[in-house]
Amino acid sequence: MAVSRDGLSTPDVHRGAAADTAQVQIDGRLRALAGAAVADRGRKGNREWELRNRLTRSAARMHADHLDPMVEDLQALPKKIGGPILAAWNIKEDLMNLLALHGTHPNRSQVYDLLVKFYESAAASGLPEMERLASTVSTW
Repeated sequence: MAVSRDGLSTPDVHRGAAADTAQVQIDGRLRALAGAAVADRGRKGNREWELRNRLTRSAARMHADHLDPMVEDLQALPKKIGGPILAAWNIKEDLMNLLALHGTHPNRSQVYDLLVKFYESAAASGLPEMERLASTVSTW
C-alpha cells in the first residue's frame, strides 16, 4: 500500500512499481559499490552470488539460517561497501512492511508509523538512491 500526502492509500497499481524501483536501486548500488560488474548468473558456493541472491529476497520470506549470515556477511565487508548495501536493504524492508498493509484495513496511526520509519531511514542513510525513492513515494 502506497500512501499519499494526505495519508490515504493510492491505487494498487503503484504497489509493484515501488517494490521494483527499490530492488533496482539496491541492485545498482550493490554493483556500484562492488566496483566490478556482477555476473547475472552464479553457482552455489560462490559467496558473492549467494549474497546478491539473498539481497533480492524479503526478510519475511527468508529463513533465519539465511538472514543472519547475510547480515553478518554485509557487516564483515568494509564499511564503505557493506554499510550502504545493508542500509538500502533495510530501507527496502521498511517499504515492504508499509506495502504489506495493503488490504488489511490499517488505521491511520499504523500507516503513519511505518511511513515515518521509511522516510527517516531513507533520509538517515545518506544514499541518494534511497532519498530519491522516498521522494517518489512521497509524490504518490
